[in-house]
Amino acid sequence: MESCVAVCTINSDDISLGEGKALLRGTCKTENLGVESIVKAVINNPKVRFLLLCGEELVPRFAGFAIKCLWENGAEENGRIRGARGLMPFVKNLSADEIDYFRKQVVVIDSIGERDTKKIEGIIDGCNAKNPGPYEAPAPKSVETRIVEADYNPDSGWTADEKNDENWFIIGIEREKSRLFAEHYIGYGENMRKCCRIVGKTTESVLGTIVRLGKVTALYHAGYIGKELQKAEIAMKKGIKYNQELEFEI
Repeated sequence: MESCVAVCTINSDDISLGEGKALLRGTCKTENLGVESIVKAVINNPKVRFLLLCGEELVPRFAGFAIKCLWENGAEENGRIRGARGLMPFVKNLSADEIDYFRKQVVVIDSIGERDTKKIEGIIDGCNAKNPGPYEAPAPKSVETRIVEADYNPDSGWTADEKNDENWFIIGIEREKSRLFAEHYIGYGENMRKCCRIVGKTTESVLGTIVRLGKVTALYHAGYIGKELQKAEIAMKKGIKYNQELEFEI
């Protein structure tokens, strides 16, 4: 008989279960979007009648506890999960209908902290022995998300920003020091001058410094710098050639 149990191992990615033991299986790292993803997965499969929470909790997010609280207590009008802990326990992208449907569809089994595979599979077997069959209530109304088709063509112009940024950068790798660099220039042609060379071990450190120093003023340009730094970091770690604005095979 097909399983009726969904298993959320919260922050434990290394818990292995026998084939077919769980109908659905996943982790949940955050007490907001993570919880929303778990709820969506459950209500999209009416065969799920039990949700088992196990594995290690992630402090200070307490995502597993937030799922339990949502099932037990529901949410406030502003989306805050009643009784939940964590940094931001809000489910803003779930409708009241979806939350109510989730709370009626499944029974949540709290085994948070349990990592023993045999014990977890024993709990699953006990739930499957009580399988009441698929949940047959009408599907709930969901929160509609507007879909915007990307239509920007990078070949159509220099930038998507309304105004060109006078700051520009040469991105590269200092392999002997295992670090990235971003050479900052301002102006073009006869007005061009080099301002500084920013170096760092990671994309975040270099890009964060560029932003903090006010060296980039346009959104698309900032995204471009982040993309190129990330490419350079990957190339550095994998020992492959990096050329700014050119693609490479990973």
